[in-house]
Amino acid sequence: MSTKTCAICKTTINVNDKNDEDALRELKTNFGDVGQEHCVVVCDVCYEKVRPDKNPKQFAEYKAEKN
Repeated sequence: MSTKTCAICKTTINVNDKNDEDALRELKTNFGDVGQEHCVVVCDVCYEKVRPDKNPKQFAEYKAEKN
């Protein structure tokens, strides 16, 4: 197990291989083929606040910017 720091709240997150696999799957589902080097790590609490399905306007702006 390793640790990472949430980019929003700065909480230390314990990460294992299953967490990483789940996060990568969710990344691909929500954002397509975005490389990890273009992403930041966020904890579950912060992700619930910023996740695409709860912020449709911001997500639409993100997608428009990327296309």
